[in-house]
Amino acid sequence: MAKKLDMIKDIDGRRETLKLGVRVLDLWYIHNRESNVHLEMILIDQMGDKIHCIVKKDEFDIWDGKLKEGDTYIMHNFKIVKNDGQYRVCDHPFKLLFIGATSVRPQPIANIPNSVYQFRSIKEVVASNFSPDLLIDLIGWVDNVKAKAQSKNVVFSLMDLSGGVVSCTLWDEYCKKFLERYNDNPNSNKLVLILTQAKVKAATGEWPVSVSNTWNGTKLLMDDAIPEITQFKQRMSADDLTIMSQSGSQLTQSSQYSDAERFVYKCLVKSVSEIPLIKKEMICVTVATTTKFSLDNDGWYYLVCNHCNKRTNETGPFKCTYCDQDNNMPTLKYKLQLQVCDDAFNYANFVVWDQKCRNIIGISAEELQKKMIKVGEDDPKCFPDELDVMLGCTLAFKLRTQPRNKFASVIKVSDLPEIINYIKKLIQPLGECSHKNIIDLGGDTSTGMIVDFRSKGVCNLAANSDHDLMSLSGTADNDPDNSSLGTPSKRIVPNSGVSVQSSEDIESGELSATKPMKTIKQEID
Repeated sequence: MAKKLDMIKDIDGRRETLKLGVRVLDLWYIHNRESNVHLEMILIDQMGDKIHCIVKKDEFDIWDGKLKEGDTYIMHNFKIVKNDGQYRVCDHPFKLLFIGATSVRPQPIANIPNSVYQFRSIKEVVASNFSPDLLIDLIGWVDNVKAKAQSKNVVFSLMDLSGGVVSCTLWDEYCKKFLERYNDNPNSNKLVLILTQAKVKAATGEWPVSVSNTWNGTKLLMDDAIPEITQFKQRMSADDLTIMSQSGSQLTQSSQYSDAERFVYKCLVKSVSEIPLIKKEMICVTVATTTKFSLDNDGWYYLVCNHCNKRTNETGPFKCTYCDQDNNMPTLKYKLQLQVCDDAFNYANFVVWDQKCRNIIGISAEELQKKMIKVGEDDPKCFPDELDVMLGCTLAFKLRTQPRNKFASVIKVSDLPEIINYIKKLIQPLGECSHKNIIDLGGDTSTGMIVDFRSKGVCNLAANSDHDLMSLSGTADNDPDNSSLGTPSKRIVPNSGVSVQSSEDIESGELSATKPMKTIKQEID
């Protein structure tokens, strides 16, 4: 006798020998820092219920290419884990994990929806009536679009029929896709979009609730032929547009902030003397003047694999032990350790990585080494004069503290006077280092600049990124220039109630989602 289909809503963790008739509603790949790949999906059944499903790296080669978004399948046997990640793509209390016993057979199944959106009312979102760890679907009309030239993000107001208005930020490929549609369409003033798996950022201080795409999993849909968009436009009257446009203008005006405010976004403002005393990893901002190079056993550069950017000691052709790829020659990257001091002559040590050094020095490490060799100097520990442009510069630093290492890692630098003076004012009461010095603006953007230092040379600090999601240490293996954006770290919750496996055995990278073709490739500086 054929086994009956189980329904997604009935999955309670007590039985793993499930038989599901489902459609792959959404599918994406996750690439972690170790170059491992795994697959994630959202499955939907005939009742319209959804559940998150994961194919870990151990099973990835078996199923890669055999599962297609939009197709229907009969699936048997899963490991069931709690849906307790930092960000959840479905509201179901459990998620499914492919194991060796999992069986999948393509099967036409009638009555399974091709798409199901669970749109949240923007008015409810703005009223903070939402679960902060649950990604949501939104539909709305676009107004007050703000995008700077060469910026990797676009900010606009999103308004729905509830009368709610929320600030929305799209990053990288989503930004590019949005602007292409917005700029090239003559009816862009009536653009309606759907944003799935959007992340909600709660209101902080004077800054209102905002939403953005996640690095993985979000879909941005702007096709007027989509039934939900067509229905939205039919219900949207001219009066709705007028009211929402006025609300959007007010929202946009209230969310404008300066370059200085953006620089200190979500950072703890600290004096130079306090940074070595911090006992845990934190992102801080400070102002200091570079005084000298702090020397250790290394020189001014290090060698990495061309493919995975892992550090190597090889100086000629080699095969990387991490990614197993052949390299003709390793790549040179800057790593300069600097002593800095503030106006009160407090000292600290910062490590500045490749891209930051290249922006300031104006030449890559490889090019600088070639210049040295031409003049007969091939000692890797000989510091060329060109590096002296790094010294004597008063800068605003954004950095990550490293309690287990004497050096803090620099994330971003700026010499703009307004940024330097702004931070100095926040540092003034040296005895007050409380939470009121944490700046949270509810948004971020890249800030580019060409600066002329009045000390020893001309520095180009034009940065192409302002993302601070990186894991840094004093070792070159964790150079932020090598880091890729990954999933937010997972919150571990002890098991309770039903006796099932917790998701703590699932890698943290499995918590997010952007399709590999949809994968956002970022070069973090």
